[in-house]
Amino acid sequence: MSCTSCWSKSLTHDDISGNLICASCGTVQSFDNFDPQTYGRDGPIGTYIHVGSAGTGSVLNYKDKKVYESKKLIDEYTYKLNLTGQRSVDVKNMINKITEGEFGLGEWFPILIGACGYVIMRMENKSLPLGEVASVLNCDVHELGRMVTRVVEFLNLKLPEFDIVIMFEKVFSNSKLSKLVELERDKLEQMRQQGVFLLNCAVKWFLTTGRRPMPLVAAVLVFVAELNGVGLRIEDVAKEVHCVLGTCRKRYSELLEALVKVAQALPWGKDVNVKNIVKNAPFVMRYMELKSREKKKEDREGLKCGGVDFDDVVRECLEKDFEYGIDEDKGRKRRRGFERSACREWWNGKSEMSQKLMLKKILEKDVGLDVMPPSFVNGCMANEKRRAKINSAKVRINKIMDPSRDNDNVASSECVLSGKRKKRKRIGEIDWEDFIIEMLLLHQVKEEDIETGHYNTLLALHVQL
Repeated sequence: MSCTSCWSKSLTHDDISGNLICASCGTVQSFDNFDPQTYGRDGPIGTYIHVGSAGTGSVLNYKDKKVYESKKLIDEYTYKLNLTGQRSVDVKNMINKITEGEFGLGEWFPILIGACGYVIMRMENKSLPLGEVASVLNCDVHELGRMVTRVVEFLNLKLPEFDIVIMFEKVFSNSKLSKLVELERDKLEQMRQQGVFLLNCAVKWFLTTGRRPMPLVAAVLVFVAELNGVGLRIEDVAKEVHCVLGTCRKRYSELLEALVKVAQALPWGKDVNVKNIVKNAPFVMRYMELKSREKKKEDREGLKCGGVDFDDVVRECLEKDFEYGIDEDKGRKRRRGFERSACREWWNGKSEMSQKLMLKKILEKDVGLDVMPPSFVNGCMANEKRRAKINSAKVRINKIMDPSRDNDNVASSECVLSGKRKKRKRIGEIDWEDFIIEMLLLHQVKEEDIETGHYNTLLALHVQL
């Protein structure tokens, strides 16, 4: 049998009322609630009542029991999510409004509880990562995200922007990693300021655009810890913030690459790479902090600062801390490296980038590097790659249609982009994309449309398969 409301097969008998109930939506099935009567000589004398039960087992009694059990589940999961007091009441009120007072007991109900809790925290500008909620509910994070979307659309809500700085501060302050708990308060405050500064820089560099924020939070936490001589394993941090380890490592690598680009402005910038950026990071961070405090050009002109070049001042300060010395053991001139014990003066935390700022304010700041969004750069590279394929396809088509023309030299010199390197493509090496581009060109499809890469749509519009 199937449920008459949701067509689910999960039908069970209620022990108290004896009715057939749908475990998914809670609907009492019609024509299955026969109420046995006790008859005597003069007619029916009453309804048989089971031992330990009360009432007649009506639909009303089942609904009361379902609501009671549902509220118990809400209390249980809100306690696990640390949503106590008024927040737990708000979750109940939100679920009551969504379900129109019916609540529920199916497998979907805990996911609804987590989604409502997440929405309430977001409305209060508080941090509650979806990954953390999914781990408590033991459900898939994508399923939880879909439920959040349904709740927001149903209640016609507009969630405030996600604040990655608040998320970082929560993870940093509530971390149970022993190497952070053992640190002094002043050291922790300095690390917190550095983490906020780097996160604001990452926002300016579009490292958070279109991506999940928690892997970047983990990457910044690991980098700041390493910068201050605290050995945190990225595996432990990823596990604590409920993120995929591979994604955290990818964000960590992107952060290092961005800092290497900033370091190119330093006198020894050509020697800085991703392998030694941590040793050079104090000087890079100092340079970035001073750049962020630099006034705009028009402000400097208004103050009549005498034409002092701020970049020269920064370079001079950094050169004083990074001098050449004599190696006493080998007697040769060497460059002194960075000593962690003497690096307390490189950070003062006076920049506004060490605080929570609005996006507009972050974008106005100068930290020594302005880049385009990675998605935009990747899109341009993909368009350039497709343009090269279109040119190659045109050469092949022309060669077949007019064999008298000499196209070998043109074809042999064509290159296609593969990632960040250019690889020479041998004549005759074509793939499925080349065949599709040839077919679209033969069907007179505009080259600008082919560059977009929407091959299935173009084939459906122009090619009769």
